[in-house]
Amino acid sequence: GEGRGGGSRGESPPLPTSFTRGEESKDAAAYRAQALAWLEAERETWATLLENANPQQRAVIAQTLNHWKQDADLASVRDEAALEGLPEAERAGWHALWAEVDRLLEEAKGGS
Repeated sequence: GEGRGGGSRGESPPLPTSFTRGEESKDAAAYRAQALAWLEAERETWATLLENANPQQRAVIAQTLNHWKQDADLASVRDEAALEGLPEAERAGWHALWAEVDRLLEEAKGGS
């Protein structure tokens, strides 16, 4: 179509109607899957760093993980009410991530 490569830089493309009508789309599920993969990879990095972290580093890791638990951008894949609307397999992946975040947070704060 017309305008595919052009257009001014400041304008965002219109959202697909599936987003604006509140319907689930394959794209939304794909974006959540990508987000889960990114967060899992980052969580794994924090877990590795935590193994040999000094108290100051532990505090930074705890601060980061606490931010994840409060970040409004992650509410749709963290809050129980939002997760209930997802397919069961997808919901299980998010539950596993947040359980690991909680475990790491306890470890960072000086737990086991």
